[in-house]
Amino acid sequence: TLIRLRQCFIEYKISNQRNKTHLLNFIKYSTNIPILIISLIIKIKKTDKLTKIWVLASLINSTYSFIWDVNNDWDLKFFQKFIYGKNDHGVLRLKLHYNFKLFYYIAILLDFQFRYIWVLKFSPKYENANLFWNFLSCLYTTEFGLYCLQTIEIFRRWIWVFIKVEVDFINMNPLEYRKDHDSIELDSLKD
Repeated sequence: TLIRLRQCFIEYKISNQRNKTHLLNFIKYSTNIPILIISLIIKIKKTDKLTKIWVLASLINSTYSFIWDVNNDWDLKFFQKFIYGKNDHGVLRLKLHYNFKLFYYIAILLDFQFRYIWVLKFSPKYENANLFWNFLSCLYTTEFGLYCLQTIEIFRRWIWVFIKVEVDFINMNPLEYRKDHDSIELDSLKD
């Protein structure tokens, strides 16, 4: 978090404080700091008094990060109507590399679910619960549960990378990008 904060601040300064995107990205990463500090206090002092503040900080961080992923990193127009009051292109952007549009909708849904999976930490525990409910309640209490959460986070980031690389490719090669995906050629692959 601290490395990314520094990077965002340096990029903001390099832009002569004109590119506000770096500043907004700095704010996104800074929303993680209260979560880390409160988690540390809860763990050291073995108290639940700060749980509500932790939940609020986590909600802010998850919401900001989810909107940032979809709107900025993936350049999808999902939140255009809510953020800017306009939406000329529908939910997705005009240029898509993957023909399977459902992939983008699934990616948005999974990113949302995986960003808020921490809510399961507060799910009630039932004595006679079914196997699925027992699995959900053990996510934060067992080694296997923590392994599952870490695997889910890796999968979320894996999906994120596919769409982020696609956006960067389209932005770096706007003239070479064609609607017919078979005609895409990278400079490095040309003869």
